[in-house]
Amino acid sequence: MKVRLSILAAFVTILSFGCCQAQSTNVLNMKNETIFPQIFPQGDRLPEEFSRYFTGQAYLASISNNEALGTHISNVTFEPGCRNNWHRHLGGYQILLVTGGQGLYQEAGKPAQLLHQGDVVVIADGVK
Repeated sequence: MKVRLSILAAFVTILSFGCCQAQSTNVLNMKNETIFPQIFPQGDRLPEEFSRYFTGQAYLASISNNEALGTHISNVTFEPGCRNNWHRHLGGYQILLVTGGQGLYQEAGKPAQLLHQGDVVVIADGVK
């Protein structure tokens, strides 16, 4: 089945998961935040209003927001032990690109998948 780009609203999220190797090479910045070496900007700590969606610390950097294509690309970096609470994205597909570390991804009712650098997860609209 083909999906036409003109009707597809895509959210591409580039994930970096903190791991033991990254932790051992961490440097602290002026705000006392952990910096994880990666190819995309790490961004800032998630604002307080997002704390209800996360357990632990995550960082968010917007990489691109193309309204004409209906796409938004963000880099989300998770410190070790950080996790998302159950949630859904509405309005199109979400694509997860794992750029570093390892982490778990799980859809409701399915077993968790261990993700490694280079893994890609395509999530349909409304999947929890």
